Amino acid sequence: MSDCNPRDFFNVDFSSRSELERLVILSEITEEQYREVQRQHHGEMTIPYINVPAKGSFEELKKKTNQVKRFLQLDYSRQAETTLLSMSLEALNVEAYKACLATSRARISVDSQTIFQSVVNLTVHWNSERGETGRISDPVVTQGRIKNRFDRSIPHNGASILQLERDVSKSSTVSLTIKHFPTEVTLPPRPVFRLVMENVVFPPPGTPAPVSTSDVRNGYMGNLQTPRYPAPAGTEFLLDSWEVVEAQNNAVDMGSWIKPFGNESFIGLDLFADSGVKNRAAVVSGRVAARILKLEKIQY
Repeated sequence: MSDCNPRDFFNVDFSSRSELERLVILSEITEEQYREVQRQHHGEMTIPYINVPAKGSFEELKKKTNQVKRFLQLDYSRQAETTLLSMSLEALNVEAYKACLATSRARISVDSQTIFQSVVNLTVHWNSERGETGRISDPVVTQGRIKNRFDRSIPHNGASILQLERDVSKSSTVSLTIKHFPTEVTLPPRPVFRLVMENVVFPPPGTPAPVSTSDVRNGYMGNLQTPRYPAPAGTEFLLDSWEVVEAQNNAVDMGSWIKPFGNESFIGLDLFADSGVKNRAAVVSGRVAARILKLEKIQY
């Protein structure tokens, strides 16, 4: 790539970029940059794939973006993420970033239209600072090969096109030098899955809801109960997406939660139970709505 770190240039509107690029940007953004982007763009950011507004605390943003990356199995190296970030900023025509790139001696840029194809177009750029012609060394490639005959001789402020043929299921790296100035680029593997969300209710309508009975505190009157329901094994819940949608028997909704108990996870409700009559127990129950995440394989 170059000496210009794209992470230093995030104060831009990146809403037009792909979901993958936006996810990587939000996962890499600092708290200071997050606040600045919120201020500049009136907080109108959404977390890609789940379309949840990027509001609230910086910690909440990171929790959700990390969950999406983990669930989609986007375990990219920092070098591969740098490639995506640089590609985004160049496509957005960010002047400050372009000005920084103009000072780089040797660098490789990636064509955003072919990055996830089996043949990727790479452009080698050269800036001699003194008008000298450079010569490209033999590229060193991991997981792939350069398939075209390219111009090794490259004039000052000139460029040469390389075509990288690769296995899109694997990460690939191309490194080379021009007049002893090294540069390299790492391409991430092609995403395999897309994310699908589903709104669900637990327990499902038509099945019994979990029940809890108020105890002897306050003569059975006015105490907190937490009926709970076993979460289906392997279910991935979108963080903080659950809410009580039905509190039965005059119970007062105090919130809901999903958390592990031993080897199982449970969906629970916090319900305030009060029979209104001393020494008479209050029986309370309810249901919780949540959003669950599922994977679909992308057909290319």
